[in-house]
Amino acid sequence: MTANKPLAVLLFGPTASGKTGLSLPLAHHFKGEIINADSRQVYRHMPILTAMPEAHELAAAPHHVFDFLEPDESLSVVRWGALALSAAEDIWQRGGVPFFVGGAGFYLNYLTNGLSPIPATTEGMFEALKAEVTDKGLGPLYDELKAGDPTLAARLAPNDTQRIMRGVAVLRETDKPLSAWQRLPLERPYEAKYLKLGLCPPREVLYKRIHDRFDVMLQNGLMDEVTAIYNAGWDPTLPALSSIGFPVYFDYFEGKISLDAAHDKVLQHMRNYAKRQSTWMRRTYAPDKLLSSADTAEATGWLEQQGLTPAR
Repeated sequence: MTANKPLAVLLFGPTASGKTGLSLPLAHHFKGEIINADSRQVYRHMPILTAMPEAHELAAAPHHVFDFLEPDESLSVVRWGALALSAAEDIWQRGGVPFFVGGAGFYLNYLTNGLSPIPATTEGMFEALKAEVTDKGLGPLYDELKAGDPTLAARLAPNDTQRIMRGVAVLRETDKPLSAWQRLPLERPYEAKYLKLGLCPPREVLYKRIHDRFDVMLQNGLMDEVTAIYNAGWDPTLPALSSIGFPVYFDYFEGKISLDAAHDKVLQHMRNYAKRQSTWMRRTYAPDKLLSSADTAEATGWLEQQGLTPAR
């Protein structure tokens, strides 16, 4: 405890930086448990492409908030926070340390900074908006947003379906622009002392790790996994799928692109994603301790200096 606040560790790093490999010995050393802070690893059926911790890694420490959603289910940051903090409270009560580990910056930012108190919109509203987009296209909704919330509309691309729908949903249900809600003071979901670790290898090292991991994914059955998702009939534009390269492989299955070209595109997507994560780390996350490699001894020493007590 620090100033009557419980301690937790936030471990953020770009994809393939080595977060899982670092988190496990740290959790073992500090009686820690892993809470997923990756927006992809909440989904079932795609453990290879999402780089889900493998069975032996899951067995090495308790893991929470992994592998529980179907690809067509959504997970808001607020719902994630409720699940993650419920797990954290249980860990604290048992005398342990929560380790929030992942690459979803908006999840970790929610813990440390909070969100504006925007009312939740109903599932029925989103279903109605989806039907409108199917029937008339996105244009009319974007026009409605420009009229009712020009500040938000100016920040969005005309084809940003999810955010345009979100803006219109808030406008219709609250009669108040989302941009106005966003200007209200932020509310943190839980008052804890968060120790922010950052893991960011040099870019050339990171890109080599991405390529090496992709080769392992292929060896472990990536194409079988992607084929199963395709055959299940999931829409490749679902947020769970579109963010990790499934549309590219769907194009391959439909004869629009070669397999080699699909692999190249997915690898480029991974490199671009890692670059964006690294930029967010520098500009927004502001880690208390930045590691250039998964150095367990360095991380352990720093965490002990911050007040974490080794397990007995």
